[in-house]
Amino acid sequence: MPGIRKHGAHRYNIPTSSAAVGTAALPSIWVYDAYAGPQTVIGGAGGIDSTGETVTELTVTNSAAITGAATNFGTIRVTHRDNTGTTKNQLTVAFGTAGFNAAAFVAMDFAVANGATVPGAGTATLTVASGTALPWLLVNGDTITLDDTVAGTGNISGGLTAMIIVQARGS
Repeated sequence: MPGIRKHGAHRYNIPTSSAAVGTAALPSIWVYDAYAGPQTVIGGAGGIDSTGETVTELTVTNSAAITGAATNFGTIRVTHRDNTGTTKNQLTVAFGTAGFNAAAFVAMDFAVANGATVPGAGTATLTVASGTALPWLLVNGDTITLDDTVAGTGNISGGLTAMIIVQARGS
């Protein structure tokens, strides 16, 4: 049975700062909270919702156009870590050649297989740098980080926003 969209699923936006060309945006981090009650400590016992949830969809949008180039290019990176900060999964899309382009305010769909073309990113492909492609099973205290890396003077400018969909895991 496939997963269900619990109450229409949960949608979370993760925005980064706007960065000047050649400067990586400050990372933005979202923390998964599975508390069912008034508990306030990540490692606390009891009060945790036992429904397994997964990140099933992930889009990233930039507020400025991205144009791929052989030199001085940028890479968008989304990282899933556990509550100790250890990387569980990481997805990247590099804009390192002509045709790897993204229009401003057009969503890039990261919910594709490793090596597949990312809709909204021209002919750029998704790389699973660590772990697996979506879906990602979430555990209380896990984090999702959105940031970018810049080679040389870079060409990712403008703020990035990721929208993740979290839904109940299928059985």
